Amino acid sequence: MSCKTFFSQRWREGTTIPENLLFTGRSGLLVDVDTPLDYFMVKDHMIETLVEENNRYSQHALMGKELSPRQRFKQWVEVTVGEMWAFLGLIVGTRLIVIENIAEY
Repeated sequence: MSCKTFFSQRWREGTTIPENLLFTGRSGLLVDVDTPLDYFMVKDHMIETLVEENNRYSQHALMGKELSPRQRFKQWVEVTVGEMWAFLGLIVGTRLIVIENIAEY
C-alpha cells in the first residue's frame, strides 16, 4: 500500500467545529522561586553526581598512562561543584548570547 493510499483511507475532511474553551485560571508562573537559579531545574545532587563521575572518569582515563611533562593532563585537578555550575552557566550563556570569538566569553 502506498503512503498516499494509506493516508487517504484514514483521513477525511471534517465538519465539526471545535469548541473554544475559555481559560479561567491564573496565568503566569505558578511556582515560588527565590532566585533566578531556581528556574533552572537541576538540583544540587545532580551536579554532585556530574562532578563525581567527571572526576572518576578522569582518574580512570589517566590510570597507567605515561604522560609527557608538557601534557595538559599532567596538570589535571579534580573539578568542584562550583566549577561545574560555572561550566554549565557558560554553556547556557553561549547559547543565549552569541559572540564570534570563544575567548570573549
